[in-house]
Amino acid sequence: MKLAPGLTEDEIRKCEEVFDIKFPPTLKNLLKEVLPISKEFINWRDHSKRNVLQIKKRLDWPWKGIIFDIEENDFWVQNWGVKPDLVAERIRIAKEKYDVAPKLVPIYSHRYMPEGSEQVLSVYQTDIIFYGTTLLEYFQIELDWKPYERMDFENIKAIPFWTEIIDANN
Repeated sequence: MKLAPGLTEDEIRKCEEVFDIKFPPTLKNLLKEVLPISKEFINWRDHSKRNVLQIKKRLDWPWKGIIFDIEENDFWVQNWGVKPDLVAERIRIAKEKYDVAPKLVPIYSHRYMPEGSEQVLSVYQTDIIFYGTTLLEYFQIELDWKPYERMDFENIKAIPFWTEIIDANN
């Protein structure tokens, strides 16, 4: 991993415009201090065509995983209503829900922060779990400084759409 100087306010604004996202405040503050770069961390400063496409893939990855589980694993959330017989209709309904859900901003690998939240989610298809109630707690868990079992579970707050998927798997 390489640590580059943090992003400027203009660079943050450009990323939010180019990728149509809003960095959660603690992630924004971290990225203003230091920019971690590796295969798993995103180089938000690099706006080359190749890197922009890679970032867009990371932003789309959670949706692609939901589609996969609807098509291949018969995934459905009861709160979405009666499950249609046609897979295409299930995907259409899920997409309507997804389009109004808080966007997930990638942090590292398959860890994301929902816009407007300080919590961190681990997202792999519809296997989604909370992985930190704050960015700091997430890094403590990811770096093995704190066991996952000691996460501050009492302070988890529901996140529209994403918590429904978590609950559907429990």
